[in-house]
Amino acid sequence: MKRFFVIALALMFVAPAVFTQAKSDGQSEAKRLDIRVEPFADLFFSVLKLSFGSGTMPELEGLDEAAAAARPLRGVVSGIRTFGRIAVPAIFSANAAELEKDFAQLPETIETANGETVQLREKAVALAKALARIEADFRKKVWPQHKAEIDKAALQIAQRLTPKASECFAYISKSLGMSEAAGTVPLYLVYQAPRPEGFTFRQRDGSGVCLMSVTANTGTQLFEIALHESIHALDVESAGERNALVEIRNRLMKAGFKPDDPDLRNVPHTLMFIQAAETIRRIIDPAHKHYGEVSGYYERVPLPSKIELPVWIAYLDGKITRDEAVTQIVEGFLKARSASR
Repeated sequence: MKRFFVIALALMFVAPAVFTQAKSDGQSEAKRLDIRVEPFADLFFSVLKLSFGSGTMPELEGLDEAAAAARPLRGVVSGIRTFGRIAVPAIFSANAAELEKDFAQLPETIETANGETVQLREKAVALAKALARIEADFRKKVWPQHKAEIDKAALQIAQRLTPKASECFAYISKSLGMSEAAGTVPLYLVYQAPRPEGFTFRQRDGSGVCLMSVTANTGTQLFEIALHESIHALDVESAGERNALVEIRNRLMKAGFKPDDPDLRNVPHTLMFIQAAETIRRIIDPAHKHYGEVSGYYERVPLPSKIELPVWIAYLDGKITRDEAVTQIVEGFLKARSASR
């Protein structure tokens, strides 16, 4: 199996897409959403979720042992820049045997965000072996139930989001100042996954690939998270461009923000939530409520949210320019953060 080298972003190919946006005349060069489903990826992410003491799965012989094998990797899973080392090979692998071969090529150790050194290769290979022991039972007893729920979500996306996905991508690219590129944004759907249950990773070729849980969100919230992860993918592909996300990061770093400062992520990340939500509201469903509001995300990052929401919506309404919006966001956030300390 071809090896892929990736960088996890947080915030993955062997199966064909199950629901892909059809091309129509004049749309052949538009960005499209490509929904994909892999049973082994579903198993992998389900076991990871169970290792954190959450999630559910019918009893399988060896399931507890598989969750226990995943626990030493929880620090890796929780890290924005480390999760991709194990997540992407799992998504690309058709089964546990392939995954074990990929995991055998991992670095011996890895340092997590909290400074812990994990025996990455040893623990990952042990997890792959544990998954091999339950894989057949999972495919027979659990996967049909998971697939039924995934297919329902995929059908909702295909019926309501996919037909307007190109329009959504064009609006997102124009709003954020990204260049419009052709091709697809692959989005893998799984039944459940560790928090935050939506991820985007970058491959060595510079493209982004996304994955999300279908049980974490329903209705238009599902569509928003699909677009949110797609924005991460577009952000990856447009690295080096002078778009709103890059400009905000650059100005914050110029103001003295260090790479490990949470707000260097929180400020542009909040803008992604707002842009995704407003894209759904303006193109898919006017009654849509922001995920940031429904989930409590805006409350968890009050400073960026309070400043960015009115400014970016004013920009989308045509009341100010994008440059003016970026300036107001950065200057407003710097002032508010300084005053709060």
